[in-house]
Amino acid sequence: MAITVSAGKLYYGLDHDVHVVSTDAAETLDEIVGTAINFDQNPPNGTPSGEPAGLAVSGNKVFWTTATRQGVEGDDREPRQHAEAAGRHPVGIREPNVRVAAAERPEQ
Repeated sequence: MAITVSAGKLYYGLDHDVHVVSTDAAETLDEIVGTAINFDQNPPNGTPSGEPAGLAVSGNKVFWTTATRQGVEGDDREPRQHAEAAGRHPVGIREPNVRVAAAERPEQ
């Protein structure tokens, strides 16, 4: 399970979704703020695929990767808008506080 904390919120991956909860015990809302989607399956709507890992948050954006997609996906929290760069394509993220770490994969 991947987790990260930003601005008093705890983000975690569960099944295909990214959830967020407050670090304040008085706030009990558990909200889904992103879903890992494979748009290669069932185009154009895609199919939920993979468990979000490597979570990063910047402002109202949340980014993650999954083992099944081998790329970076993300959602704007408001309005909810999904983006992805899957496979071996280079990804450029122009967010000042986002750091994306990726492990090297053997050539396939």
